[in-house]
Amino acid sequence: MEPEKSSPDDAAIAVLIVDDHAMVAESVAKVVNATPAMAVVGIATDAAEAQDAAARLEPDVVLMDYNLPSSDGVTCAVEMKARRPELRVLILTGYDTDDVVSKAINEGCDGFISKTAGVAEMVDAIRRANAGEAVFTVAELSRAVRRLRRSGGPTELSDRELDVLRLMASGASTADLASELYISVHTVRSHVRHILEKLGAHSKLEAVSIALREGIISMPSSN
Repeated sequence: MEPEKSSPDDAAIAVLIVDDHAMVAESVAKVVNATPAMAVVGIATDAAEAQDAAARLEPDVVLMDYNLPSSDGVTCAVEMKARRPELRVLILTGYDTDDVVSKAINEGCDGFISKTAGVAEMVDAIRRANAGEAVFTVAELSRAVRRLRRSGGPTELSDRELDVLRLMASGASTADLASELYISVHTVRSHVRHILEKLGAHSKLEAVSIALREGIISMPSSN
């Protein structure tokens, strides 16, 4: 495995691509490397290479294919995040199934991006994931909600936490939440942390999914 860029700028988002299809990996790498403040630090073709690359190269964001030769992408992502919880992992999807989406959400992945996504969509997904946002569509959530594990008994959230959850479900970023609710970004992050703790969720994406499934909030009409 050779890094695409050996010395990315310190301010650049370091991206690791994990995909056993060379054409897909190279195409994604071209998009990332052509984007200012973003650089591919490596490409891996299987789970073992991916784990080694993640440990050596310390990427900020991993674009992870679900179908790998030796393991599925979600399992690989779980192992990576166990070592570096701050690592962001987006699952690259060629075709979505309810099982894949629900497994990724349950295991704390940070979102999804289609292999057929346009340049702007892919770049935005990487930036949002790096900023700690959940990257998803309402359609993906809708399909997966019924399959997600239960977090336990009834969960009580404050009115403001419910406001935050509803906006998160619509795909709003942290900055959007702060602006919409007239609160600081720091306060938003505090609310999100409390929401994750109360719902027993590993990520924003899982928290939203649990809240939708349990009827704490309703499904937004559009993303």
